[in-house]
Amino acid sequence: MLGWGLDAYAFVAPIIAQVFFSQLGRLGSMIATLAAFSVSLAVRPLGGVFFGNLADKIGRRYVLYITMIGAGLSSFLMGFLPTYAQVGLIAVALLVLLRFAVGFFLGGEYSSSGVMAVESVVKYRGLASGIMQAGFDLGIFGVTFTYTLVATYLPENAMYTIGWRIVFWSGIVTTVIG
Repeated sequence: MLGWGLDAYAFVAPIIAQVFFSQLGRLGSMIATLAAFSVSLAVRPLGGVFFGNLADKIGRRYVLYITMIGAGLSSFLMGFLPTYAQVGLIAVALLVLLRFAVGFFLGGEYSSSGVMAVESVVKYRGLASGIMQAGFDLGIFGVTFTYTLVATYLPENAMYTIGWRIVFWSGIVTTVIG
């Protein structure tokens, strides 16, 4: 449920556009940023199928741990990425690779947590399912709150150096809690 808070990418998209794709111009950098973000959305069904199958074999709880840790670490590592100015296209490749990993693991997390929420509760299955679905909104609230704090208390130019990184690093908190 908390894993949805790991996907902070949309909040820092304008910053990512400048840090990784500024050489493409204003419009090109936003399109490239959205394309990199879309990788994580496109791969989620694959993660759901892969980890759903794995959950049937080794158990949903273990798969949920794997997917939470995988998504959390992938998001956390995004905060350590070098920028385009530092290493060129390697930075872009690493960004896309980590976006792939985040999407793959989040797809698996959703498939595991959804079924587990309904299977593990004898009474009030609908409530358990609803609480699991509310996890998306709770996660978005958490990342919105984090971004708001960082953007409010850091100078604007710091958002392009350390601020966007803090937003990704904060995802490790939900991984540990989960």
